[in-house]
Amino acid sequence: MRQAMQHAREGHGPTFLEMAITRSQPAVLLPYGRDLSNVVQYAPPQSNAGKLFDPLVRCQHILQEQGIWDEEWAAQLSTRMMTEVERALQNALRDTLQSK
Repeated sequence: MRQAMQHAREGHGPTFLEMAITRSQPAVLLPYGRDLSNVVQYAPPQSNAGKLFDPLVRCQHILQEQGIWDEEWAAQLSTRMMTEVERALQNALRDTLQSK
């Protein structure tokens, strides 16, 4: 990541980064702005309760603490994702009904 950032800062363009993120639980689609504290915090039997958080929400918190989180962008992204998921569900239902 550091090398990719340095590469971009030197004017050499973007770098594709592939990352594997292990979520603490299955992804949950919730309306943007909802308090997620009771959703993302979990306590697996082998871990210390309350110390593990969903990495994507943790990233959001870090960006907010640094003052670089963009609420407008996040709201637009959430709306777009919810629209795409709803459209996919409707298409899947339509396709299922048509195949019968």
